[in-house]
Amino acid sequence: ALLKIVRDGREACDEMLSLIDAILSLQKSESGRLQLALADVVSAEAVPRLVVRMSASATARGIEVSCVVGEDVPVLRADPSLMTRVLENLLSNAIKHSPRGGRVVVSVERARAPLLRERLPGAAAAVLVSIRDSGAGIPKDDQERIFEKFGVIGGRRAGRYSTGLGLVFSRRAVQAHGGAIWVESAVGVGSTFHILLPAG
Repeated sequence: ALLKIVRDGREACDEMLSLIDAILSLQKSESGRLQLALADVVSAEAVPRLVVRMSASATARGIEVSCVVGEDVPVLRADPSLMTRVLENLLSNAIKHSPRGGRVVVSVERARAPLLRERLPGAAAAVLVSIRDSGAGIPKDDQERIFEKFGVIGGRRAGRYSTGLGLVFSRRAVQAHGGAIWVESAVGVGSTFHILLPAG
């Protein structure tokens, strides 16, 4: 019982720090001060490392987290710090909204031509990172609203209860890289968040 109290307290502190960080980052992006420190990022290596690092909190909640990496994933020219925060946010959400015994799957792959034409017309190559959870899912009418500031949907009983600031920041950070972010979801099935970033 004591261990659970300590774990719950730590999670509450982490959520508060994350909220403060999201507010500060959002203020920077809104004032045009979100600057990119670009570097070559090997996402086929960086994303699995992040998944392993964040798996401990999932294991404590009885949730299995795995990562699948495709072949011939191109190197990104991106801001490692910003993209790490975006992925941490999405992965943390996926773990938080998956039930005990649930599963979160992260995949990294080279984007296929039809997706490029639809989401990033003109891009020669791109990396697609997808994070799939086994949570309650998001109603279709709310799937765009979750990317708006304070776009809270559902409630505790529905398994969705947040300020929405993390997703707002994530979208702005991805768009600053010339990429796209969106969600596919169905109520009772779970959600998959996709990040598409141009290579090179």
